[in-house]
Amino acid sequence: MRRTLPILALSLFLFTSGCPGTTQPPPRTGPDRVPALAGFPATALVPASATAVVAVRRLATLSEFLRGAIEPLRILDSRRTADGLDQEFRREWGVSPLELGDLEDAGFDGAGDVVVFASGASPTIALRVGDEARLKKLLAERTKAVTTYLKQHRGHEVTSWSYAPRTRASFLVLRGYFLLHLEELSADQPAPPKGGWGGKLGAPAEAGMAWLDEIMDAGAKGVSGPGWVLERTSGELRDLVAFVDPARLAAAARTLAGKARRADCDKLDTGLAGIARAGAAFKLQKRSLRGQAVLELGDAAQKELRAQLERAAVALPRPLFAKAPVRAEWRVSPSYLATVAGTYSSRECGMPYTWLAEYLSSSRLADLIRRNGGFLSQLGSALSAALFSSDEKGQGTFVFKAALVARCKGAAIDYVRRSLPIASGEKEKIAGREVEKVSPQERTLQERVRVLLADDLLRLTSGEDLMESLLGAAPPVAEDQLLAIRLEPGKVADLRSLLKLLEDQPASPSPWGGYYGRRQAEELDQLANLLSSYAKLELGARLRGALLDLSLEYRLR
Repeated sequence: MRRTLPILALSLFLFTSGCPGTTQPPPRTGPDRVPALAGFPATALVPASATAVVAVRRLATLSEFLRGAIEPLRILDSRRTADGLDQEFRREWGVSPLELGDLEDAGFDGAGDVVVFASGASPTIALRVGDEARLKKLLAERTKAVTTYLKQHRGHEVTSWSYAPRTRASFLVLRGYFLLHLEELSADQPAPPKGGWGGKLGAPAEAGMAWLDEIMDAGAKGVSGPGWVLERTSGELRDLVAFVDPARLAAAARTLAGKARRADCDKLDTGLAGIARAGAAFKLQKRSLRGQAVLELGDAAQKELRAQLERAAVALPRPLFAKAPVRAEWRVSPSYLATVAGTYSSRECGMPYTWLAEYLSSSRLADLIRRNGGFLSQLGSALSAALFSSDEKGQGTFVFKAALVARCKGAAIDYVRRSLPIASGEKEKIAGREVEKVSPQERTLQERVRVLLADDLLRLTSGEDLMESLLGAAPPVAEDQLLAIRLEPGKVADLRSLLKLLEDQPASPSPWGGYYGRRQAEELDQLANLLSSYAKLELGARLRGALLDLSLEYRLR
């Protein structure tokens, strides 16, 4: 099945569907129908058996957010501008989901909500209809080359068609919402003939309507997952809410994969069951996003993470750390996280593992992890770093003030010395400790660089008085914080100069040398420019009892 994100599902029905059936009144609260999630009336259509739910309060908010969110992507690909994508969407689907005017002209209610949910492994999208006549007109124009099949079910007309050789799609209008449902044959079911789902073997509309029965009967039980998320996240984050039941989703994937599924995939299911449930809530604006995700961990998963934290009491002094416009801290080994990501990204084990594999591949994270695996393994379980200033003064001379402390092995120290253009220098006493003071080669760095390797820690500073602050601080206390990253590029004169220190190094046979070689100059330029397009970018992760709490915030310039 084509793994369709919500926005792609919206695009799909605009391109391939036929005309909807009769509009029904909106859902009402009564003795046979529980109230929908406050602010998200479409959740009344979600059955209690749903394995995943994404609900958006207003279609207009989502469209505006997506338009702003893609703006920085032009740095990576000059063709990926909002206007350029508008043209592509209109050419292919007749409407752009990035333009609210297009959506309303197509018959959708910009003030209405949107919900995407999966029953088992089959997704359904529901959008509020604003003008059914306009919607019918658009769909009639986009369905000229599509053979559709009609079926009456419980008083509603369902339209179906062959979306792909093993995937059927069905849609209708129910209680004022346009519903599009995708369903894939399991691996154990025979494939349809070359001509698709039509003919004597049965049209798509002749398939079972169990999915629709679940939706029509949803009010009898309701869905509790999104409510669980909202109870555990900030009250300001109410534009989008998502929920997933990992174990049930994996069970659905096993059924879909059938007997062809490899036996070792069951081990992944067991590990995934360590997350009882997960969800997220977001506040969406055109040029900013704030979000919080929560994962409820089982006993084994909690124990494993807390063991990582107990071994990772490494931190810069808090007053020093708080002053830095660019700062990062983690208390879980990057190599451990890379191993977990690699274990659960499998193209052979079906959803959700295939999704993770495709994301890592498309985002180039898999390549980054592969190239830097050696370095990540050397850094050990914790790091705390802060960048105070980075500027290029001309003729390749940099003013660069930063501090770093990391738990790592000796090989990582060799890496640092090879990566930075410095030469061995004299030693000096700071706070009773013997610190190596090194001088820049060829005046590349104007600031003094000091290094201390002791206590299984690497301490490195560039700039006066910073090493004194590190050695004079009280020992750090283990915390439940796993990750804290904050970037305010506008407060750094030249973020690109920092990356030049990496770019200009010769290639080496080390696992990380190739990535930072001179041939990566263009990618480093893009990375610096991409980061500089944000006024603020912040990530965090913390343990709160049985909950793993993740946070994300960004604001574009």
